[in-house]
Amino acid sequence: FVEAVQLSLESGLAVVADFHPVGDEKTEFTAADGAEKLERVWTELAAALAPLDSDRLYLEIMNEPYPLQGEAWLSMQRRAVAAIRRIAAYHTIIVNPGGWSGPEDLSQMTPLPDENVVYTVHWYAPLLFTHQGADWTWAVAKNIGGVPWPAARSTAEQIAEKSSHGEDAYRALHNEIAAGNFEPTFLQTEIERIVDWRRRNHNVPVYVGEFGVYSKSAPLLSAQQWITASRAAFQRAGLGWAYWDYSPSFGLMLSTAASRSFRPKTLKALDLSPAER
Repeated sequence: FVEAVQLSLESGLAVVADFHPVGDEKTEFTAADGAEKLERVWTELAAALAPLDSDRLYLEIMNEPYPLQGEAWLSMQRRAVAAIRRIAAYHTIIVNPGGWSGPEDLSQMTPLPDENVVYTVHWYAPLLFTHQGADWTWAVAKNIGGVPWPAARSTAEQIAEKSSHGEDAYRALHNEIAAGNFEPTFLQTEIERIVDWRRRNHNVPVYVGEFGVYSKSAPLLSAQQWITASRAAFQRAGLGWAYWDYSPSFGLMLSTAASRSFRPKTLKALDLSPAER
């Protein structure tokens, strides 16, 4: 692991070393000794990573710690930060508000006293668009597909009937669209929530550590429109960002048995390609 980080740094990249337990792997941190276990994890990781370039290596405490949230999570995170600081005094640490690290979680977070910290938020709203067809998240998402974005409130019934299977999926999708959560103004409302929290907390740095559209069932044009709108909103708000993920599953890559390349239209939506090839 350390060798891979070093190689990335030597290649000119900045690196986020992100502790990333998935699903049941988080269970051990919900036990009574969870804070102690997380402290041990970061004591070992910090010792291994501390000799590496502190200007380009960032240490992220834990990705999307749900079901850990609220003060239970924040107190654990503060303890992990203190453990890192005893060993790695100068590395920037990336912290999150707990839960799924959404804007609603960030708005309830109290910043840490450490000044060399970046706050991360994840951006997948509306989830029934960005994760349609996914079987690891909101249970109804796997029964939804072909949902466009943007979608006006008035189209809720029409889209829900066409794009969902089962009463629960129909009702969830219908309600989300009818509430206006598929309109571009909803994205702006969520951005304003992040910006307002940053403003109230002395303009601390905020970074969108994940955003993207699962490509299994989402219409390609709609995915490009959502990515473009989100990325442009981040830039207007002065928020750094990282796209999830480096694979075909969220539309960034094209893979065949013989080759692997970036999808030009996704690069264009991310403003990383000057023109469609």
